[in-house]
Amino acid sequence: MQRLKYFYRRHALTVTLLFFGLLSIAMVAIVYLQPNKILSGSDYHFHMNRIENLALSIKQGEWFPRISYFFIGGMGYAAGLFYPDAFLYLPAILRVVGLSIKESFIVFAIAINFSTFLITYIGRL
Repeated sequence: MQRLKYFYRRHALTVTLLFFGLLSIAMVAIVYLQPNKILSGSDYHFHMNRIENLALSIKQGEWFPRISYFFIGGMGYAAGLFYPDAFLYLPAILRVVGLSIKESFIVFAIAINFSTFLITYIGRL
């Protein structure tokens, strides 16, 4: 027990970050990594569309689009009207690099969970 306490004191930050990473992956895996299931719901599909539209805009060279022309059957949507796109750039860039929309969303969800844990931990200090 003393060795474990000594190890934790010596590597507290590494152990904490590793724990946060594993917990983030586990939380996302429970929800998003179920075999042969794709989440449904308007909110999920809304964000998937926003990520895909931002990725298409980035592919066309427009990094900060004001209107997503590909949204709602080509009718368009004011990109940052109610929900800003700042956090959606990570999954959009992953989408441009070649990940599928589901994979990029899962990486995004893990990053959001990890960031939440990290901010909470830093706020506690």
